[in-house]
Amino acid sequence: MTELEIREIKSLMAARQEIALSRLMGNIAYQDVCHRQSETEKAVEEFYNERFTKEERITIRRHYEGGLEKSHYETDEIYLQGFRDCFKLVFFLGVLMD
Repeated sequence: MTELEIREIKSLMAARQEIALSRLMGNIAYQDVCHRQSETEKAVEEFYNERFTKEERITIRRHYEGGLEKSHYETDEIYLQGFRDCFKLVFFLGVLMD
């Protein structure tokens, strides 16, 4: 797959992700998780600021942000692989031709 094809697919993926995320806004279970997360965030921030020095907080945040960034790369790659697999299946079934 060329770099241009990958960019185009990623652009399409971003649009699809927006649609999926907008569907989540109507999901009551998701909203409940978001609400619980925002409630505990305040308590965690207080504890976090009391317990660690500024340098320790920076180190901890960088660690977790790095893990989150890594997770984004992994999720994007999994999504891209699923996209590729869908096209292979469509070609295999003869729905589309090369």
